[in-house]
Amino acid sequence: MGWHSYPRRRYLRRPPKRTPCGYCFQNWATGYDHLMPLVAGGTNQEENLYPCCRRCNSLASCLIFKTIRS
Repeated sequence: MGWHSYPRRRYLRRPPKRTPCGYCFQNWATGYDHLMPLVAGGTNQEENLYPCCRRCNSLASCLIFKTIRS
């Protein structure tokens, strides 16, 4: 199956229903966070994606950019 295959694109779009956020475990995951940011050389491979809620994804991205800048 290639990168652009339908099942893979569907997987990357949204986590399976009722998947807990990998950071807070209090909300349902609504998307994925990149463990290694794309700007730092990360990829969109499944190994680099972590299910998380919108709030935690936003907080994590703020921390990553503060770390990269310093």
